[in-house]
Amino acid sequence: MDFETLAETHGLWLLWLGCLIEGEAVAVIGGVLEQRGVFGYWPVIAAVAAGGWTSDLLVYGFGRRFRDHPRVARVAAHPRTARLTGRLLRRPALLAAAFRFVPGARTVTPLVLATASDLSPVAYCAITLASALAWAVTAVSLGHVVGVAVAALFGRLGEVDAVVLGGLAGIGLAAALWLRARRRRS
Repeated sequence: MDFETLAETHGLWLLWLGCLIEGEAVAVIGGVLEQRGVFGYWPVIAAVAAGGWTSDLLVYGFGRRFRDHPRVARVAAHPRTARLTGRLLRRPALLAAAFRFVPGARTVTPLVLATASDLSPVAYCAITLASALAWAVTAVSLGHVVGVAVAALFGRLGEVDAVVLGGLAGIGLAAALWLRARRRRS
């Protein structure tokens, strides 16, 4: 089975799964695939947003389910956790809207919102849906630009080569943003 057949058959649900598990690099790869004409723009946006939002909901649901567990209570009672939670939860709706764009906050923030905020599950779902859509448009559009740059720099590459280069660019961008955020915290 060649790449195009594989991508057409399983590509969008694999983008969904990849964004559920990883996020940014897979979303950028989706944009590269869109730029290469493998998928349409809006189907890629839908798959990427759905994967990101599913991840948000699963982590939040896990946090809501186990927020009264003794281990969770012990972690939440730790002075560092309490101090961080106090700072983060000053504006829980804004936090729910913005965390997807902050490297390294994708798992911790839904847990904090689920266990220590008064943000309702319905509000959380609505806010994170809008945020996941905005994030998907941003990441896929960035992937499209990366695909154009790869084509300009290297000419017409095979789909696998373009996806690998796009993925490396997405991983590099995610790593650079994470390092920048980490330096600011230090």
